Amino acid sequence: MFRRVTHAVVSRENAQRLRGMTTVQRSLASAVSPPFAGYMLSVSTFGWPLVRAGVLKLTYDVLLLALFKNIAAGRNRGLAIS
Repeated sequence: MFRRVTHAVVSRENAQRLRGMTTVQRSLASAVSPPFAGYMLSVSTFGWPLVRAGVLKLTYDVLLLALFKNIAAGRNRGLAIS
């Protein structure tokens, strides 16, 4: 999915740099989040990590929708995105 959006929005020259930047951010997030989840579970038995993850995912999706609602995927390059 990310590759399709990247091709529709970012030029070919900048796509590789963008993928590199997002890969670093994803690996940092995956390294930092388990200690926070462990701490939240040690403080309370309620599933706060799951609630927090759901809220973050919902926020992320809404922000992406707001940022890219005026960009038609595939029209910029004539790509057929399915």
